[in-house]
Amino acid sequence: MSLRPLPTIPQPATRSEVDVSVLVPAKDEAGNLPLFLELCDAMIRGQEARYEVIVVDDGSTDGSWSLLQELREQHAFLHPVRHRAQRGIAEALRTGALHARGQVLVFYPADLQFKPEDIPSLVGPILANESDMVTGFKQGKYEKAFVSGIYNKLSRTLFHVPVRDLNNVKAYRREIMAALPMRPDFHRYMIVMAAEQGFTVTEVPIPLYP
Repeated sequence: MSLRPLPTIPQPATRSEVDVSVLVPAKDEAGNLPLFLELCDAMIRGQEARYEVIVVDDGSTDGSWSLLQELREQHAFLHPVRHRAQRGIAEALRTGALHARGQVLVFYPADLQFKPEDIPSLVGPILANESDMVTGFKQGKYEKAFVSGIYNKLSRTLFHVPVRDLNNVKAYRREIMAALPMRPDFHRYMIVMAAEQGFTVTEVPIPLYP
């Protein structure tokens, strides 16, 4: 199966300023956002690719939005977006994509269960034109491992998707988001739907932290 090149659709000049947009759904994550963004800063400084981080405040009630305004003054790569009421992860990813400037999008949570230092592992194969979508294969213990294992095994059997962990952090070409149907749980089936449409999907190990 041939790899799809990055899209060549004409875009505003500002698009060229960003290669990768990290989309971060955040609901009441005020306790984690400062450290999360510090870790993003450290990661970005070591990369040749140009990054932005779009944190979508999904109806937080813990002061996350005010905090994000302060953090924006510290981190030029940060672009906060707000849902005044909670709309869920799928809607947060849609909103983030609408504001994103990069041609590679990354779904990454703010709860520090995954560290930003591992984002380049997801992005690398796409920037190298080796894959259209890269998902993380969890390395570590987590509460829903048994249920997740059953879901992943059934999905591999039914849909012949060549990865072991379908519902995890992931990076993908912008055109994949544009090609997916609008449904409230699309993020759970993104890999299956992308593979069905002919996009190439691979995986890399990603550490899972307490």
